[in-house]
Amino acid sequence: MIRILAKIKDSQTVEKIKEYGNILFVSNFTDIVGVETTEEKLENIKHLEGVAQVRLSEKGILLKEAQHSI
Repeated sequence: MIRILAKIKDSQTVEKIKEYGNILFVSNFTDIVGVETTEEKLENIKHLEGVAQVRLSEKGILLKEAQHSI
């Protein structure tokens, strides 16, 4: 399983994404949806009409550095 962040164009797209993975969160401020899916289904999500952008979710640099210092 992988986690992705999808920037969506409209709220109907959330329902379409549900067909390909588990919705982790929906941000009403940034139009970003967090999704847990498989690599095979990732391509389907990328090609949905209401999806503007998709990227893999990963830990930020600050969080990585903080974990190493613990």
